[in-house]
Amino acid sequence: MNTPTSRRQRLQLAHPCRLALAFALAATTLVLSACITDVSLTGIARCDGLLQASEETVDSPFDADSDGFFDRANSGCADAYDAADLDCDDGNASIHPGAAEIECNGIDDDCDPASADGYDADSDGVLACDDCDDQDENNFPGNLEACDGLDNDCDGEIEVDGADEDGDGWRVCAGDCDDSRAEAYEGAAELCNGLDDDCNELADFDAAGEADADADGSLSCEDCDDDPSSGAANTPGADELCDGEDNDCNAGADFDAAGEVDADADGSLSCEDCDDDPATGAANTPGAAELCDGEDNDCIAGADFDSDGEVDADADGSLSCEDCDDDPSTGAANTPGAAELCDGIDNDCTAGADYDSAGELDADGDGYRTCEGDCDDSVATGAARTPGAAEICDGIDNDCDSIVPASETDNDGDQYVECIWVGSSSSVLGGNDCDDSPATGFYSFPGNPEICGDGLDNDCNGTVDDGCPGPPSSYSGTWIVSPTISYSCFLGLVTLNVSAVTIVDANPSILVSGLMITPSAIGPLSGTFSSATDFSASNFIGGACDETYTITGSFTSASSFTAVLTADYFSQLAGGCGDSTVSPECTNQSWNITGVR
Repeated sequence: MNTPTSRRQRLQLAHPCRLALAFALAATTLVLSACITDVSLTGIARCDGLLQASEETVDSPFDADSDGFFDRANSGCADAYDAADLDCDDGNASIHPGAAEIECNGIDDDCDPASADGYDADSDGVLACDDCDDQDENNFPGNLEACDGLDNDCDGEIEVDGADEDGDGWRVCAGDCDDSRAEAYEGAAELCNGLDDDCNELADFDAAGEADADADGSLSCEDCDDDPSSGAANTPGADELCDGEDNDCNAGADFDAAGEVDADADGSLSCEDCDDDPATGAANTPGAAELCDGEDNDCIAGADFDSDGEVDADADGSLSCEDCDDDPSTGAANTPGAAELCDGIDNDCTAGADYDSAGELDADGDGYRTCEGDCDDSVATGAARTPGAAEICDGIDNDCDSIVPASETDNDGDQYVECIWVGSSSSVLGGNDCDDSPATGFYSFPGNPEICGDGLDNDCNGTVDDGCPGPPSSYSGTWIVSPTISYSCFLGLVTLNVSAVTIVDANPSILVSGLMITPSAIGPLSGTFSSATDFSASNFIGGACDETYTITGSFTSASSFTAVLTADYFSQLAGGCGDSTVSPECTNQSWNITGVR
């Protein structure tokens, strides 16, 4: 039996021989005398510490798991190597002498039976594979938990009352009432946090119990007002409000320097009131009506009853908000209560320039105001009408004396006036009327044809009946009327049809008949001559329907006349022919006619 050598020594012996063989083969020359004597080309593997021909390296077939240790089950290996080189499991490279022993895996990992599973290192009576801590005899299954922060009963957990999770040096079982907070333990200083810090089972930093009664996020021990009804707006760090309260809990109500008071007792605090002076401030408060008093009553933006700021720029004792003219250059004379002047200005500040109802105007620009006696201030016609102006023949009161001269009026209705007409009225055709009296002037005006026998200067040439042959000896006869009159009223119950008249001359009287188809219905008209040619005749018929027929005319020649025929109907009974509510068309009807024979 060979003397065992170390594994390192054996390898050193084997390698040179292998190198020599390899060199000899390469050189095709065998130098067998240089190799160990038991090596042969036909040898078999033997675990003997020597390199055999069938071995890649020395005894390599006996280190199947290539972990550097040889199979302890082979008797040759046991003879050739020390026990520290022998593998107890040559099929597993992780099992060999010196390997780390893995507890409780059922394997002798280090090939040392003394260190295999089943030892009790801490001598607590529980084998290592069953013991959660085989280095501490106080920790094993079934042991009682102690207040030491260890898993004494090996249940995998450190009991809550034995832990020190917050690292404050206090365990739950030794006086820590809250192991989630390092500041909480028996005898610790109580904090204002709503929690029991000193572990006396009370949150007692203050007598209120560190509560948040008003639910504003601040505890009673730091909140200046924790009242549920009022305290929600008052808490440390809150914005200070103008409400008379200490909202930010710093040292009282301090939204303003005055301390949010209501010195003038007007319901507004100093921090929102523009005037809190007890003597003057009661009328000046937010929301008050702005007055015209020069003060900021509503506390918005100064005295602003008007845009000018309630000033007295013209120093007349009236503020701009009540003064109609506060201009320093003109306003002193225009102020409430001043006497109104005829100057086109609102002096008394009542309702504009009102010395007169027209407003003291000079609309026509003639230099006279309405309050100065201008009778026509219209732009279209007023410039020619002003006090003291010269009268002109235009039918207008030019000098504003309220009188239109008679020479400018058409008194007889013939559309001609006596003066030389320069006006523009459509009712006047011209002037130089030689007869403007209502009684005789209608047929006398310049250019009118002369009416023979009427004793008038009809054409105003200064000669009466100019060119006429003289009156006829008799007017009796039948005269054809033009135009023919055909008229009815009162729902057709009253009719008038005239186509001819019969005149009976009984000088100085005149009788006219034939005014109707049935002449007897109205009877003859009787009248007189007022001159050689002018005549008038009428007839009244009484009864339920009073009827008056009148013809007034003038003979223009022996065979022609002009006249006006009038028919007037009036009932004595309601609803009759002349009732204005039933037949107003029956009243005062007239026709201009001519007659020839």
